[in-house]
Amino acid sequence: MRTLQPSFARGEISPDLHARVDLAFYNIALAKLVNMIVLPQGVLTRRPGFLSMGPALTAGSDACPVRLIPFIYSREDAMVVELGDGTVRVWRPQTGEVTEEIASPYAGADIKDVRYVQSGNVLFLTHRDYPVKLLRRNSLTSWEFSDFEFRKGPWLDDSGGEDIDMKILAVLSNGQYRVQSSEAYFTQDMEGRLLRLRYTVEGSFIEGTLPADGEWNESEAMEVGDQWHFQTFNAWHGTVQLQKSLDSGTNWITVREYSRANANEEGNLDFSGAESEENVLYRVRGQCTGGTIRYRLEALGYAKTNIYRIREIVTETLADCEWQPDKFEAGTPIMDRVTVDWSLGAWGGSDGYPACSAFYQERYVLAGSRKQPQTIWFSRIGDYSNFGVSDPLIDSDAVNITIAGDDMDGIHTLAAMTDILALTPTGEWKISGYGENGALTPSAITAHRQSNTGSAPIQPVIVGGQVVMAQTMRTDIETLQYLFEYDGYRGNNISILSRHLFEWKTSADSPPPARRAERIAYQQIPDSLIWIALEDGTAVTCTFEPEHEMAAWARQETDGFIGDICCVPAEKHSELWAAVRREGVWGIERLAPRAPEEVFTDAGQYSYESLIETLRINLDGQGNSLMAARKHIPHVTLYTLRSGEARAAPKSDRERARDRKIALGYGPEVHEERVTLDSGFESGAGIQIRTDGAEPLTVLAISPSVTAGG
Repeated sequence: MRTLQPSFARGEISPDLHARVDLAFYNIALAKLVNMIVLPQGVLTRRPGFLSMGPALTAGSDACPVRLIPFIYSREDAMVVELGDGTVRVWRPQTGEVTEEIASPYAGADIKDVRYVQSGNVLFLTHRDYPVKLLRRNSLTSWEFSDFEFRKGPWLDDSGGEDIDMKILAVLSNGQYRVQSSEAYFTQDMEGRLLRLRYTVEGSFIEGTLPADGEWNESEAMEVGDQWHFQTFNAWHGTVQLQKSLDSGTNWITVREYSRANANEEGNLDFSGAESEENVLYRVRGQCTGGTIRYRLEALGYAKTNIYRIREIVTETLADCEWQPDKFEAGTPIMDRVTVDWSLGAWGGSDGYPACSAFYQERYVLAGSRKQPQTIWFSRIGDYSNFGVSDPLIDSDAVNITIAGDDMDGIHTLAAMTDILALTPTGEWKISGYGENGALTPSAITAHRQSNTGSAPIQPVIVGGQVVMAQTMRTDIETLQYLFEYDGYRGNNISILSRHLFEWKTSADSPPPARRAERIAYQQIPDSLIWIALEDGTAVTCTFEPEHEMAAWARQETDGFIGDICCVPAEKHSELWAAVRREGVWGIERLAPRAPEEVFTDAGQYSYESLIETLRINLDGQGNSLMAARKHIPHVTLYTLRSGEARAAPKSDRERARDRKIALGYGPEVHEERVTLDSGFESGAGIQIRTDGAEPLTVLAISPSVTAGG
């Protein structure tokens, strides 16, 4: 009897399922698949080899000493950033050369936890122990690191409630201001943090006259921060203007102009208004051609805010600070006046910095500091560094929200989808707006838990509108997808049928080998491959086509240790780059393109075996006695395309003593090759196909001839 396996669309499945002949996918699955790729059409093809690009930044180390980060400006303009211990360099895939090498702020032990998001020519890098950094590309050969100088917040909620007074004590010769606290408060790790002092400014007024000399005359300027009232008096004719300046008097804007030609028939000005900005100057300007214009401009009291960045801690009660004026603000902050209304910036020192970031609705979003692990901060719209708010609030103001999570490991990843997804070790949260058209505003923001799956702090990838992430224990790969019927996100375990690839006990006397997920990358073109680097130095791939419900797994092994991976677009495909240790030396490598079918060695000298092993043959698919019946496979027919030499043997031949060489024809048409096997009767009868040469192998179908025995 001849059977046929025409598809391998399920890839390698767990040994737990090797007897589940009742399952529909049994006849399209495999017992083992190594260094092969399942194509979206269900075909098997050999993975191409790795090409050596050069030594890594640090060559001699047991643990992976570098982190590979994709920099993608466009499909034609992509780079690979190699982040190492105190150094970063940039590879250009088009030429395979390093175009830049500069100093980096990150220590080698911390690079694995760096999160990144890109906007234009800038990478925004976050880590809980480092201030947010920007890696900017000025040109192909000019890159630079800089601090992300956030402004006007955010602030700790509890910083001003410690019964400690603050005041500006003195102006220093370097233009900084010395701030004094009434009790010991300042610590060395506060350097770089923001400090906000708020005071109540009493009401004030200016009044005076404008002479009838036909010239334009101005009053003195007065600061206005809230409501004001302006009046003119007397019988006069001419023109009067009320003006304001946002840049300390350099430029003036006319708020109201009034001309009066007949003092007997036209009245005086009497009107009020309110100023929403801080540090705004007002003045009266007029041209009087008859009589005398008398005026009065009165401003009510208001709260004034001065923001500083702490530059140096002098003592526990003294800190030298740099004033952070808004816009073109000049002058001098309020001096030698005590306030108990003050706040410390949310990020810095022992309180840590945001762990992750994203861009959403024209806002820069950060989350998960050490002190506030469940808090998410949104910048003002269109102003990524501004975390300030207005009084009263407006829709474009900065926003923050704290989710009611049940573990304090907190948010480690943000994913910008239709909503913002916040990923934590114990669950996933949807942060969304309910303003007009779903806009997120200070008065329209909500958080809803989506699942209790939890995820590991490994940067996920987005595939077909789904977030692909490693589950908390790193032994499962989960997806999150928006479902209209739930108006929310639901998870799916895409590795459940192949979970043994991440954890499988092989010996009664020892625990499962360490094969948990370490890094995820997505090679979109041509085969929609998710690559996952494992902690034992191997990798696995999943051909993921969610619209066709396809998740086909395979092992990827090499004579070396794969430490890190990333993917960037290339000319006609997506390139996988990897940090690989071979013979004790770390190097940077990239996977050769599949289509040319030319490279089938790793790093130019290491051969690797590609293996296909079928499940045990089941004749009727019903799981009855034929499953356990002894079977004999005298020969097998392979259907291949563009293939070289391979070898076939019974599945049970672990020593490969009975394998048979197969000379397959390389060509664009289907090649059919019948091979006689040296096999006997076995209950677990199956077939293995393998090659370790430097030639391609593409298998369309396997058709064994089977004889059933007792």
